[in-house]
Amino acid sequence: MIMNNTKQMSTQFLLSLLFLFFFLSHPISTIGAPSNDNIQAAKDAISASLTSAKNTADYVSKIPHQPDPRTADALSSCTEVLGNAVDSFGDSLKQMKELDAPGTPSFQLQISNVLTWLSAALTDEDTCIEGFKGVAEGPVKTDVSNRAQEVEKLTHNALALVNNLKAAP
Repeated sequence: MIMNNTKQMSTQFLLSLLFLFFFLSHPISTIGAPSNDNIQAAKDAISASLTSAKNTADYVSKIPHQPDPRTADALSSCTEVLGNAVDSFGDSLKQMKELDAPGTPSFQLQISNVLTWLSAALTDEDTCIEGFKGVAEGPVKTDVSNRAQEVEKLTHNALALVNNLKAAP
């Protein structure tokens, strides 16, 4: 019985050493780290969101003054918050271009920053859409809401791709 336990302990010890050797020779930061392709896909998604938000903000800012005060207020608010979203996308893209090595604590912090800015952009887009809730149905409301919802979809995609980078060890 003692011989069996000693043999079992020796086997466990040997397996533990092999396990330890494997992890010392393969740093955790490289195991499951996000690939350059995944990082580039996230950058591309943020860039697409930025372009869409800029185009939508420019479009909304050029809509002629509306006689209905609710519509005018919604357009003004939408222009402002979409401008904020553009700033958030710009900050996100800048941070993505300056990422440290995947798996490092600074990488995780940088990804958290990007997620925060993208979430802020999503809130801004939602604020634009919500601003039209009390506005009478019409072409301006429909057009602006549809455009803002398209930006929102792109932002959701960017958020998902960046969130996948954070999920990696």
